[in-house]
Amino acid sequence: MNRDLLENLRHHTDLLHSHLDGHKILKVLVNNKLTTEEYITSLQALYPPQKALEINLVSALSLYFPSYQYTLRYPLIEKDLIQLNEQPADNPILELNISNPSMALGILYVLEGSKLGGRYILRCLSDKHLPTAFFQSAIHDQASGWKGFTELTTIKNIDEEQVVSAAKVAFECFIHSLQSMSRNRTQGMNYA
Repeated sequence: MNRDLLENLRHHTDLLHSHLDGHKILKVLVNNKLTTEEYITSLQALYPPQKALEINLVSALSLYFPSYQYTLRYPLIEKDLIQLNEQPADNPILELNISNPSMALGILYVLEGSKLGGRYILRCLSDKHLPTAFFQSAIHDQASGWKGFTELTTIKNIDEEQVVSAAKVAFECFIHSLQSMSRNRTQGMNYA
């Protein structure tokens, strides 16, 4: 594990990470008064960036880190939404040019790191009787996971600036989706 790279990532993405975690659409996931409608809105907001980042990342992983096992999680959001009688938002897929291993590592930092937060959210949802396949995947994932990600940080010739830049782009994708959903769907919703 390259502790310097991990610390650099944490330091340079801390504000974006805090903004994402503190966004009202996600914050309700850990509120004991979460409604089904709020849960649906959260999943709908997470779906587009999760899908876009994963589709782009999987292509890059096959090029740069072919032995890395990453399990797609966006289909689990689809599954949860369908169980709630909702269709996933049909948004265009963001095309990212992940043109080197450093960029792939930055995107992977955000996606693998989100599984750590997903474990906490799953505990908060345990008594809600909602479909939680997406959040359960953070626990049941048999792929490389956070440990596999930290092993990749030791690879030589990684450009730390590009890793950080790509991680920021990934955080911004999620934040943009949350902001768009918030503008479009807050009427009548309780985010207190």
